[in-house]
Parts: sequence; structure tokens; C-alpha cells
Amino acid sequence: MLLSLCAAMPLLADSQEQRGRERYQERRNSEYVDLDRAVSRVRDRTGGRILSAKTKRSDGRPVHVIRVMTENGKVRRIRVDAGSGQPVK
Repeated sequence: MLLSLCAAMPLLADSQEQRGRERYQERRNSEYVDLDRAVSRVRDRTGGRILSAKTKRSDGRPVHVIRVMTENGKVRRIRVDAGSGQPVK
């Protein structure tokens, strides 16, 4: 039994290595949006004035948090997923 377990170890390592390569490739292929680009998009969409912007982690993923004063004087906090560029609810 121990011998069969030892024989399976290289297969487990190869499988984990393959999953790691696949995750790396997915990240490379994703459309990462940096903070400056996210701020520009929010400014363009709202027509407002940016009050602050920072990147935080939410559930292990980077999220840009942007505070903007809209043209009607309301302050909004808009969260943008850095990996996709999409707004986060």
C-alpha cells in the first residue's frame, strides 16, 4: 500500500503544477485594470470629480474603491473589480 502511494505522488505533483500554470495563464489573459484607468472610466461615466481612490482586497481579489462627487453634488463610492474592470455591487 505504501508503495502504491509513493508511486502516485509524482502524478499529484504534476496535476498541481498544471493547475498552477493554468491559473497563471488565466491571470495573464485577463484584462487587469489599473487604478488610473479605473479612475478615468469612473470620471468619464459619471462626469463627476474624483475625491479619492485606492485599491483594496475583497475576497482575495483586488478591488478599486473610488469616491466621486457627481454633477448633482452627491458623493458616491464606486467599487471596480481590478481583474475585469466591471463594477462590483
